[in-house]
Parts: sequence; structure tokens; C-alpha cells
Amino acid sequence: MQFTRGLIAVLGLLLAPALADAKPVRIKISSPVPERSVWGKALEEISEEVKRETGNAVKIKIYHAGVQGDEMTVLRKMRIGQLHGAALVGQGMAEVCPDTHAVKQPLLFETFDEVAAVFPVIQRDLIEHSRGRGYEVMGFPHLGFTYLFSKSKIEKLDTLRASRPWLIQNDVLCESLFDALEITPVATSITDVLTGLQSGVIGAVFTPPVGLIAMQWHTHVASRLDLKLNYSVGIVTLSEKAWKKIPAEHHAKVREIFARKIDELSAKTREQNREALEVMAKKGVTVSKCAPKSLEAFQKATAEVTQKMAGKHFSKKSIERLHELLAKYRKGETEDAPAEETGKIRE
Repeated sequence: MQFTRGLIAVLGLLLAPALADAKPVRIKISSPVPERSVWGKALEEISEEVKRETGNAVKIKIYHAGVQGDEMTVLRKMRIGQLHGAALVGQGMAEVCPDTHAVKQPLLFETFDEVAAVFPVIQRDLIEHSRGRGYEVMGFPHLGFTYLFSKSKIEKLDTLRASRPWLIQNDVLCESLFDALEITPVATSITDVLTGLQSGVIGAVFTPPVGLIAMQWHTHVASRLDLKLNYSVGIVTLSEKAWKKIPAEHHAKVREIFARKIDELSAKTREQNREALEVMAKKGVTVSKCAPKSLEAFQKATAEVTQKMAGKHFSKKSIERLHELLAKYRKGETEDAPAEETGKIRE
């Protein structure tokens, strides 16, 4: 017994310096939006809470406003370890989880209630899909329905074609839709849109209302097309390597913090979308209706694009599953979502 106690004491002395010198795991995350936006504030809150709840064992540094480059640059930096995670909304998101393309198909969802019923059911499949590609998803912030905002009123396709609409670089979905509608867009990264609007190079943008304000584009538009073009979600993810760097005993707490804060972010974003539309109306941003023939052409192009992309850019299974769930919901049937560890959708 005396020998055992002595051995424990010696081991304690030997291990003490190592424990004292243990360094925190530092996680660097890129975000495309400004620090003072609702996204930026949520990420900073996550950083502070993770630091506090892990006793400084995990520290998260957020790089706001796209300072780390566009989404594909950010993913390259993640692959070589210069960055460990990212908030993504465009091509980067599709690289992490291609089946999110199915969720964002134009004119798929008609109401938020449909999203709230369907998305939680398919979320688990998206998480597993991402894991298979080397990413650990922390959550899917909901940005809301996307609208067309423009410098001048747009009601017809001919007007849209002449408006110099923005196309986020390498966005396969939007590019395919523009091709089907015979529209020549202005392709640029999300960080260059403000300059394009200011200079007149870009005349129209597709975005949820809160995104328009967060990116400071709202002062350069005068009209909104009253058509829910698609439902937009983002993704917050870490690389698999970065996730494994975090000590296993902190995994549950880190995941819970991300899930809760992203859930709160989605609720705030929905409210801010409502407020943003009200503010823009008061500022004189007019609302126009899509001309019937143009709407018909848009619906036809959407169907063609979905069929073309299915099996190539996202799995046929994912879009079939979405249509199945929507059909059930519209008949008054619901399907319970599996238990999730990355948040939920709520009012």
C-alpha cells in the first residue's frame, strides 16, 4: 500500500508540469458576414460560451466579413489546416454537403410552415452526408426565403435579363437557372457585391431580406419582386480533423452550444426578415408582382433545372424525399423528425 501511494505521488509530480503546460485547442472559423450582423454576434457568443464552458480548453477565433477569402479559398485553407471551420452559404456549402442543393431548389417551398415540417426530418441525412465528406456540421442557420431586389422595378423576364443580376461565383444552381432563362449575369464573390451595386455593374441581387441589410446592399436597391424564389439555409461546419482535435470530453458541450445558439440565430433571423421588409417598405422600396407569362416561364425553367441537376449535383434520393415529405404535409400528414443534435426550427 505504501509503495502504491508513493508511485502515485511520483506520477503526480511527473505529470503536473505537462498538465500545467497543456495548451488550449484553438479553432479558427471564417464567416462571410460582418461582426455586427446577427450572424456575427451569434458566432462571437458561441466563441465566448465555448471558452467559458470548457474552462479555456477550447478557444474559437472568428474571422468576419470574408477576410479569409471567398468560400472555396476558405475550404482550401481548411484542408491544409490554416482554418478549422466556416460559416458558408454558397458554393462552399455545396462542397461540404451537395444535397443542400436539393433543399434550395427554386419554388420548392411555398411557406415557412412547410420548411418547419420538412427540414428537421431530412437534416440528419444532410449531417451524415457531410461526415462522409470529412466535415462535422455544427448546424444549419436558416436565412429564410430569397427575393429578387433590384435598382429598378422588375416584373418580366425581359427586364430581368437587362438588369445585370448578380451570380455568386461558381454557384451551379443559379448558373443553371440563368442559363435556362437565357439570362447573362454578373459573376462575382459575395464580398464584391456591394462594390458592384455602388458602381452600377450589378443591378439586381437574390437574397433573403436580412442578408440584404447585413451585407449593406439595401441602400442600393429600390424594388422587390414579391415572389418567394427559394428557401435559403447556411451551414456552420468544422473539418473532421479540427473536430477530433477537440478533447472528446468537451464534444457534447461544444455541440450543444453551437446547436442552441444556431437555433436562436434562426429564430432571430426570421424576425429580422420580417422587420427588414417593413423597414424597406418605409424607405420607399416598391413591391412588384411577377407577370403571369414570366412566372410560367420561371416555373418551367425551375423544373428543367431540378431534373438536370438531380443525380449530378445532388442525389435523386434527396429531392425525391423532399417531394415526398412536402406531398404528405400538404395532405395534412406529418412525419416525426429524428432526435437532432444540431438544433431545431422554431418561431
